[in-house]
Amino acid sequence: MRRQLLIPGLALPLLLTALTACVAATDGFKPWVYQIEPANEQIERHGNVTAQIRLEKPVFSGSEAADAVNGWLSLEQELKLAAFRDHARQRLDDMEFNGEPVEERLYIDEEESCKIFYNDGVILSIVIDKSAYFAGEPHPAIYRYAYNFDAATGKFLALEDIWGGQAREKAAREIYARIENQGQANNYYPDLAHNLLQGLDAKCWYMDSQNVYIVYNPYTIAPYAAGTLEFALPK
Repeated sequence: MRRQLLIPGLALPLLLTALTACVAATDGFKPWVYQIEPANEQIERHGNVTAQIRLEKPVFSGSEAADAVNGWLSLEQELKLAAFRDHARQRLDDMEFNGEPVEERLYIDEEESCKIFYNDGVILSIVIDKSAYFAGEPHPAIYRYAYNFDAATGKFLALEDIWGGQAREKAAREIYARIENQGQANNYYPDLAHNLLQGLDAKCWYMDSQNVYIVYNPYTIAPYAAGTLEFALPK
């Protein structure tokens, strides 16, 4: 099993940072320029902050596709914030209804950090790390996913756009064969072939010029202690 640590830790600085994307060797390609834009939201209950979320979103310029990508990412951020508000308020309402005291403590703490993993003027891959802590849980929930775009048009890319039909089946089959050949199947949950296919989330992959990186988050194919598992498959 090959585990790759390709992105920094979850706690990236939330200060507004000006960054410049990678420059490809292609003649005439001008690199996209982007900055990381933070979003913060808090929910108070009885005068105390009981839930909070912190998100990072890249904002692009310098490309004809920038508006399309920015619009897509903005909508995603709005949906995340709305889901957080609904979930946090419902959870707090349920606690009060059940007579659980809402003390001076943070019950829900979510954070997302982003990294521009790859951009060569053809492919744009953005990797997101998420951490969510709920009071009373033994450890935070961690999750990694990604957004992939056609850098020329801004079109959001699915895995099928890279590998064609049966893309998920292809990925699961190749990963299963690799694990079996390495004699590592006992490190995973039973019925590994089924779990690899069913657990392949539509947004849990990213890419560069040579590989597609398939991500399996904790509890998908192995226990939490195994962490986030990634497999690099040649394009």
